[in-house]
Amino acid sequence: AVTIHSGSISQVKYSGTLQLKDNLNRATNALPLPITVVVHNEPVPPDPGDAGKQTLEGIDADNDGVRDDIQRWIVLNYFASPAIIAGLMQYAEAVQRSLLSANSGDRQLVIDNVEKEFNGLSCLSYVMGLEARIESTDKLEVEIFNTRERSFANIRVESYLGGHVFQGHPSTLDKTFC
Repeated sequence: AVTIHSGSISQVKYSGTLQLKDNLNRATNALPLPITVVVHNEPVPPDPGDAGKQTLEGIDADNDGVRDDIQRWIVLNYFASPAIIAGLMQYAEAVQRSLLSANSGDRQLVIDNVEKEFNGLSCLSYVMGLEARIESTDKLEVEIFNTRERSFANIRVESYLGGHVFQGHPSTLDKTFC
């Protein structure tokens, strides 16, 4: 039995190993199993498992615009920072819209969605700094483009962008995109 006591609003991550022992002869039955337990108060949808990989859209049970597997990944990896969670959710929602527009044939729709991706990246740069933002979104994109269909949709999105110039802005304005 494992008992963890934490306050109602605390957010804690415990890491260690779990080892099984026989009570009769006190022999160890297995090598230590690495384990991480995250205790937090941020709700997450159920894990969609393989069903979440069957379509481009995936599963979004709470209809917030972010696939459930992505929402879970964000919350479970950044539970200690509501601002980072919000920024990553903003970015993930924009990427999802871009992927879903990839087959639309509507170049302007795709460009508008990619512009929202850039807005999310600007917000994240403000919240966590450029270096951490790059590292974080690189990891997130591995999760987002986790099927062949999603990777190809991303390539189609990028094919719409040829010749388009996105307006830049100074980093002092990054906060305005949150």
